[in-house]
Amino acid sequence: NQAVIDHLDETLFVGVGLQLQSGPLGNVVRIGQGESAPGAIEGVHNMFLKLVHEAGVPALIGLFIVILATLRQTWRTAICSRGTDLYPVAIALLAAIISSNAMAQFGPIAYQRYYWAPIAMATCLWSIRRQELREERAAQLDAPQPDLAR
Repeated sequence: NQAVIDHLDETLFVGVGLQLQSGPLGNVVRIGQGESAPGAIEGVHNMFLKLVHEAGVPALIGLFIVILATLRQTWRTAICSRGTDLYPVAIALLAAIISSNAMAQFGPIAYQRYYWAPIAMATCLWSIRRQELREERAAQLDAPQPDLAR
């Protein structure tokens, strides 16, 4: 991690390329020939530092947008599904997203399916809950209204 931080100014906006294989900590792999060729530091143990090193700050901002939007969506799903069968699932997905991002502090997991699975499932759960709410609203509109004129 320290090697990435030391060379952060060189890779801040563009990065050095994605999905390089991890090797020994601090090992520099040259992309091109010669010592002046851009280098990728292997063995980074933090997903966010690795992403900044490989793809630059714009990719990190994009990842943060995805994470924050998913957290907001899952939080809202949990709130509006209280008292339904979806509530425990929403809480479990919220916990999975939070824990996978906590785990990302200790390893580059952005390329693993188990990191993205809770994000995808949270979006599916949001879609299911919205459909349930639409059906409930349609049933309320179709129900006979009491005569309040009496």
